[in-house]
Amino acid sequence: MNRYRKLSADTALFAISNFSSKLLVFLLLPLYTSYLQTEEYGTADLLNNITNILFPILTLSLIEGVLRFSFDEGVKRGDVLGISLLSVAGSVVILLAATPVAWLIGGVAWQYWWQLVLIFSGYCLTTTLSYYLRGINCVKWVAIQGVLQTALTVACNILMLVCLKKGLNGYLFSMIFAYFATAVVVFFGAGVFREVGKMSLNRGLLKDMLRYCVPMIPSKVAWWANNSLDKYFIIGFAGMGASGLYSVAHKIPSVLTVVTEIFNQAWQLSAIEAYQNKDGDNTFYSTIHQYYIFFAVVCAAGLILLSELLGSILFAQEFFVAWRFVPPLVVAAVFSSLSGYYHSIFRAAKMSKELCITVVCGTAVNFGLNFVLVPAFGAMGAAYATMIAFAAEWVVSYIYCQRVIKLKIQIWKVVSVFAVLVAESAVMLVPSVWRYPAALGAVVVILLIVRGELWSIFKKLLEKVTKRGR
Repeated sequence: MNRYRKLSADTALFAISNFSSKLLVFLLLPLYTSYLQTEEYGTADLLNNITNILFPILTLSLIEGVLRFSFDEGVKRGDVLGISLLSVAGSVVILLAATPVAWLIGGVAWQYWWQLVLIFSGYCLTTTLSYYLRGINCVKWVAIQGVLQTALTVACNILMLVCLKKGLNGYLFSMIFAYFATAVVVFFGAGVFREVGKMSLNRGLLKDMLRYCVPMIPSKVAWWANNSLDKYFIIGFAGMGASGLYSVAHKIPSVLTVVTEIFNQAWQLSAIEAYQNKDGDNTFYSTIHQYYIFFAVVCAAGLILLSELLGSILFAQEFFVAWRFVPPLVVAAVFSSLSGYYHSIFRAAKMSKELCITVVCGTAVNFGLNFVLVPAFGAMGAAYATMIAFAAEWVVSYIYCQRVIKLKIQIWKVVSVFAVLVAESAVMLVPSVWRYPAALGAVVVILLIVRGELWSIFKKLLEKVTKRGR
């Protein structure tokens, strides 16, 4: 299959999975902000963040290697799956052993400890299955997994929050039930259970996976810090309520994140295949790279323009003020997604150390800026710290990527669209009647800069439609 055609097909399947799983949850924001208090939403977000940080540490990031090593010739799928499931079991045992520590800490840590253990276990299982299915090129079941998990989460949330009025506990139960029910269905439905009898502890493979995955741990921790560190600064300096507002604000940029993640998931598969079969022609990488940048920027410009309107629709009255954090967070999401493009190439080349360096650089910038800006400007300081940190990570990632794949880039266009995008995000926060015309003007300028690429995409789509019509 043609590289571009396969990338398009994989992107379509991941779109089914992600749009169903994340877009519907996004549309449930009015429900969450109506039936959960800001402190409750902040607590739920805190539990998710703890899960994300524990995941790479306790599993030794071995699950990260499931996708990459499933592609290697001569590697048995059962061995890769066995090592990943062993890492899941070991991580849950370690977490259970820490129960006395949670009891001694008390407070929120102990009050929601068992929910945290179950959320962590379910997250590990579903993530392992998702990576494994991608690695064996069973993308169809990845899409099914996303749709099923979403349907279960939505149904349980409506039951628990609206009908039974269970508040935060109901929200957490919905998440736990959806994780485990989905894992069971996929385990048997996708035929993963057939590999259980073929599993063995391949020590040589384990060493190779550890050599590749362990350097990923600092990068995963740093990635988590880059996405979550600001929330802990906000909790410390402004309180749990402010953190809840900030967490809600992240939901609008998550629309862009969902769209770019859909592509990045498909791109990761194509990047690995293209790298293994590389023929010295970097046209494929460079073409996708340029279209991806401009597509992300155009989407971001539209979201920033509509940020206040979306906030009025999606956020309950108590949460409405959170829309002001959206513009800089949307810009941050663009830089983060572009870094993800380069990280897929690093994974294809098994450059886990370089990946780690790029993420740690962004985290260091984020930590320093949060330390300075949050005490002075509160949650808005955290938003701008995140934006600058991801911009720094993007620049470092691009520099390292050039050592592997020489990407051709029209620097003047890239710099121009980002400058206009940052200006638009600043203008939207100015209390003036001219901010909307100015923001709309910024969108028009961006479209004019990338009109050549947009016209090229339009022509290709038109050609496909014409061919099908014939």
